[in-house]
Amino acid sequence: MIFQIRKTQKVLIFCFIFFTHNSIAQPITFEVNNSDLVISLNNKDLRFLSKTSSSSGEIDKTFFFDDLSLKISEINMEDKILKSDKAEYILRKNIVNLEKNVSLELKNKAYPFQLTTENLSLNMDLNVMESNSDVFIQNQDISIEAKAVKIDVYEQKRRVTLNQAVIFSKGKKIGQSNSLYFNLFDPLVKMIGSAEILIDDYKINASEISYNFEENKIINSKNSSITTLN
Repeated sequence: MIFQIRKTQKVLIFCFIFFTHNSIAQPITFEVNNSDLVISLNNKDLRFLSKTSSSSGEIDKTFFFDDLSLKISEINMEDKILKSDKAEYILRKNIVNLEKNVSLELKNKAYPFQLTTENLSLNMDLNVMESNSDVFIQNQDISIEAKAVKIDVYEQKRRVTLNQAVIFSKGKKIGQSNSLYFNLFDPLVKMIGSAEILIDDYKINASEISYNFEENKIINSKNSSITTLN
């Protein structure tokens, strides 16, 4: 695996090479203020812009950031903009951990997606983002509150998995479930476990509900019951 790191202030380039046999790791030192650090690897560009930055001093250790703005650019994918008060990047594992006032924005003009939480972990090799903190998602007119989130790749689509999710439309609660699944930029969601949807003057409870937000329509449900609210 080859890492290329650029510090734009001094236009310095470091190349770190890891060998699977007789592994060699070169020590580095890293300490700058108002830094713009770019790491290119695995067809991704990670641009770290932070108030202060430092490293542990060895390549197999960790970079640390304060007041971070991280832009992740990838071929054929929307740019990801992440911000947090604190962050670390574990170089050898290719993992970013963000803490305190964490936000994620996907730069898709047609379907804007924003997520806020208190901690978020990104595994670049596995294309997985996870948080075990309370999560708030804004996706066009729909907002979702949940207790945890995972964003990964499933059947070649980017899937969002939420635990203990509550769904709102224009500030009004319209549903909830133990687990909620949807693909990014897709209006169809699947709700599993104590699923509930409110439509007009009716409440639908079921063990599982598939719902289309754009059409405001239940596609299918299992073990469902309907209650009149008025």
